[in-house]
Amino acid sequence: MPKKINQFKIFIKNHPNTNFKKYILEKAKRDPNIYCRVGEEVEQLTIAAEIVALRKKYKLTQVQLAKKAQTSQSALAQIEAGRRSPTTDTLIKIANAVDAKVKISFCKNI
Repeated sequence: MPKKINQFKIFIKNHPNTNFKKYILEKAKRDPNIYCRVGEEVEQLTIAAEIVALRKKYKLTQVQLAKKAQTSQSALAQIEAGRRSPTTDTLIKIANAVDAKVKISFCKNI
């Protein structure tokens, strides 16, 4: 088994964020190579999954959330797809759009 796929499987098994698991499984339906790329993109995809979950929780479309967050739908789509890293400012705007706050924590790699 290639190293990246093994890293991905270990991460998924141990990751407490079910939004991330759902996001990856959904993404894998469209992109079978996700398992090879995910080792390098775990943090970015975790943020993307949280934004998608937040948007869906409030029953907003990308267009609606982008407008509330003062960004473009295409930028939001790229962030949600994991192709673009959001700035701290963008994360704060997204959170403010749904009356939420951004919480960042650091933890030691296992």
